[in-house]
Parts: sequence; structure tokens; C-alpha cells
Amino acid sequence: MNYCLLIDCDNFFASCEAIFHPEYKNKPLVVASGKNGIVIARSKEAKALGIPMAAASFKYKSLFIKEDVITCKTNFSLYRDISLRIRETVATFGFPTFVYSVDEMFLQIPKEQLTEKLLNDIQKKIKRWTGIDTSLGVSTTKTLAKVATKLAKKIHTRRKILIDETEINQTLKTFPVEDIWGIGRNTHKKLITYKVRSAKDLLNKNPEFLKKLLGIHGLRTCSELSGKNAYPFFQTNVDKSLQVTKTFLTEIIKISSINEIIASFITEGCEKLRRINRKAAEFTIFLQSSRFKNNRQYFTKTYTLDEPSNYTPDFLMLKEKALSQLKDGDISIKRAGIGFSFLTDSHSTQKNLFHPSNEKNPQLMEILDHINDKFGDKTLRFASSSKSFVKRPSSSAKYTTCWDDILEIQI
Repeated sequence: MNYCLLIDCDNFFASCEAIFHPEYKNKPLVVASGKNGIVIARSKEAKALGIPMAAASFKYKSLFIKEDVITCKTNFSLYRDISLRIRETVATFGFPTFVYSVDEMFLQIPKEQLTEKLLNDIQKKIKRWTGIDTSLGVSTTKTLAKVATKLAKKIHTRRKILIDETEINQTLKTFPVEDIWGIGRNTHKKLITYKVRSAKDLLNKNPEFLKKLLGIHGLRTCSELSGKNAYPFFQTNVDKSLQVTKTFLTEIIKISSINEIIASFITEGCEKLRRINRKAAEFTIFLQSSRFKNNRQYFTKTYTLDEPSNYTPDFLMLKEKALSQLKDGDISIKRAGIGFSFLTDSHSTQKNLFHPSNEKNPQLMEILDHINDKFGDKTLRFASSSKSFVKRPSSSAKYTTCWDDILEIQI
């Protein structure tokens, strides 16, 4: 029998910022994204001040000044690299691993090997090798492991083993239904109308009723809460998809403007794919109007490539094809993005015998990436991308991915 272990990095983005700044330790810190300074991560001290997620920084300016809150701009290059280092650290223990997100991963632990010492060793090694604190939850299914991790965050050791049936039942009686993995805001509202407030209340509902109300996903969640694996464990230590998205301050109606923005997304996304040696077999563009509109508008276009690619011009051509269907004013765009799916190893990509590749020069992308790495982001760019859009607010240094930003110490 195998148990499921979830490793959850505590306050991940905020913790990454604090690694190279000892002066940030035990101080309120928030990571803000975009021109509005939307809070996307908080240290435990910032949470204690009541600063909510997705808060606009300017609304809490007086609190930030009063409490000396440290504000950092997002540095996704740093966060991703630290995440990869954590994965490499966890891999040294030799257990099958499923990467769920940038700051969470599941491990499959044989029953006979599960001990408090093992969990302690995993935490200590991650902390020593990367500087990141973690919370660990163990149970019989992924959903129950999520529950265990929620409980672990309230324990001094930040570890919780939840495998005893009696303890599981007692826990589910008081565990809020909105905290269950996969229960979103809208689902929570539905459940509350039927007086489903705890995980145990959910389990007590008739399966046919749940299927009608929540669909097959609701039944799987209940199955997981009852100790039956509804989401089979498969091993992976790499991401299966990659997205680049943005929400705009004002709505955009000019297709020429959105063309430049999507081109910038593609340039950034393809660069990320090449950095992690991946190619995408599927490509999606999506545009959305404001979610506050009664008649919200959507535009989505997905393309399956003849063979996986990370060659920027391939996706720029697909972008031209997709957006040629739109005219100015067809949709007022408040949010836009692209997605790369079905990622494969760039060194072992299967060639398509019946669709020969277009003439490509991989060295062109290598040279472009090298120059941008050496002389600054977007020193060289494709003419179709927006030069003004790709500029980003200043963030912390790329301590682990750029030679010029390596930390210097005086001895």
C-alpha cells in the first residue's frame, strides 16, 4: 500500500524574495503584480495584518506605511528557478513525484517507509538546499493529503499524517467545505444553499444528487474524501502546460493593439519553453471582456501542431491566422492570454513523416536568447511584438539565473 504525501511551499513567492534578504525575515512582506500592484503573495506576518489576496496595493498604502510592509515586484524567473531546485532536491529521495504547481508536488510513499523522521528529513533538506520552508500532509488520497496539509500549517512542525479512519472522520466533520481541493467559489455557493458546510456534510449527500449538482468532479471529490483514489497517481517532474496572461487596466478594442500584445506573449512563452527544453504540441489564444459585464464576450482559438515546436515564428503565424477573424470592436478585451499544452522534451520530439517541417533555423532562437540574456530582456525582439508592453516593473535581481546578479559577499 502507498500513501500520498503533499509538499506545499509556505508563502512561496514571498519566501523566494526573502532568501537573499535576511533583513526581510519575520517582517510583513507582499509580492505585487502589474501596474495596479495587485497582491499575489504574502508572508505570514502580512497575513496577520489582514492584507487579503488580490488586494490593490494603493488601497492599503497607509497600512503599508504604518506597519513597514515590504513590497516586492514579481520576479517569476527567480520563483521558477527555485521551484526547479526544490524538485531536484525532492528527487534525491527517490520517490515517484507528481508536480501539481510551481509550489506544490505529490509524492507516493510506500507504507513501510513512512515515518516522522522521513518527513523531517525532507523538510530539512529542502530548507538547507533552497532556503524554503514547507508544510507536509500525508493521507491515502490526494484530496485527503490536501486536507492534511491545511492542518499541518497550524502545527509547529508543519507536518500532519492523516491515515487513521477515526481521525479522518472527526476531521471531516469540522473541515470547511470551501477549503476542499477543487471546491471553488461558485460551487461553494451552490453547496451552502443545500446546507452543505463541512466535508462530512458533502459525504452524506446522495451520490445522484451530487452528480446532478456538481457533475462527475463532485463524485470524484467525495470518493477521494472517503479514501478511494479517484485521481490515479502518475509520475512527472515537469510542467505539462505553460500560460502567459494579463488583465488590462482599460478595455482594448483595436485588434492591431491586441496583435502586438499577443505577439509579446508568444515571444515570452517560447523563450520560457526553450529555457526548460520543452516544445508544445497544442497552442491556444484566448480573449475575454470584463467579467463584470452581463453579456461577457469570449474568443478562443486552439491549434494542434503537426509536430511540437518552441520556434517563435511558428506561433506568430498561428496568431495572425486566429486574429484575422476579428475586426475592431468585435470584442472589448479586458483579459488576454496564450497557452502551450502537451509539452514534450525538445531533445526527443517525434517528427511527423507526412508533414515535413518548414525551413527553420534553431540557431536563430539560440542567438536571440543569448543576446537578450546578456544585454537585457527584449534587446532583440520580433517586429510584431509591442515594445512598450514588454517592459516590466523593476523586480528583485535574478540571483540564480543571471551571472551579473549573483549575490556578492564580503569576507
